[in-house]
Amino acid sequence: MSETSPPPSGQRWGGGAVRALLAHLPAVLLTLLLWRFLPMLVEPPYPVWAFWAAEGVLAALFAMLLRCAPWWWGINALFPPLLVLALGLNVAPVWMGALFLALLLVFWNAHGERVPLYLSNSTTHAALQAILAREAGEARRVADLGSGLGGALRAMAEAPRVAEAVGFETAPLPWLISRLRLGRHPRIRLRRASFWSERLSDFDVVYAFLSPAPMPRLWAKLVREARRPMLLISNSFAVPGVEPDAVIELDDARGTELFLYRLPLP
Repeated sequence: MSETSPPPSGQRWGGGAVRALLAHLPAVLLTLLLWRFLPMLVEPPYPVWAFWAAEGVLAALFAMLLRCAPWWWGINALFPPLLVLALGLNVAPVWMGALFLALLLVFWNAHGERVPLYLSNSTTHAALQAILAREAGEARRVADLGSGLGGALRAMAEAPRVAEAVGFETAPLPWLISRLRLGRHPRIRLRRASFWSERLSDFDVVYAFLSPAPMPRLWAKLVREARRPMLLISNSFAVPGVEPDAVIELDDARGTELFLYRLPLP
């Protein structure tokens, strides 16, 4: 898939957030039908919260049918009962607005890019340093495509023979936090820019912890741009239809796998 190719059929008529919102329409209708006809089957009374929970479960199921990303399933399921809880606690609107704004600034890429905020753990950081230590060459340049809070970026910057580590992050709040944490690091450069608009051919190692959705497009971009030896390290998500040169299984709680791909292709 190239950068100019049309999106998959499941994305042509709306982004993930739009489809997740639409999933509530049939869920609300079925919940109203349940409320209307349940007394014919079960003698009332029954708790009102059960209908809100049912609407959330149904909205999650419809989100699955509409091929929303998995994180929308949980959001749809939890939104109705959490809304009722918030109303019951009489939370001030300003705090609800602040929470929404904070979530928006953190999960900035979840809608358009279908890439939520994933945080890599210390086991992954150690594995990245070990991989970089085995790579030949001096003064290597590495990139983190979606550097988040900067943990993996700092680990790579402190690996042997790395001259510069560049982190690309467009979500405002993670970028700001990583800027405050790593802005003075001598080998780290933070870019609040989309890596899709940047040429990656100058990097020796590219690290990505994205989601399954952008992997074909990322691979097409790297294949098109690679002019000298480059290593792609993908955390957890393989490139569909492409055999990795190596797969490293980490001994952590979530069983992380690192997929290694060497470019340019022969």
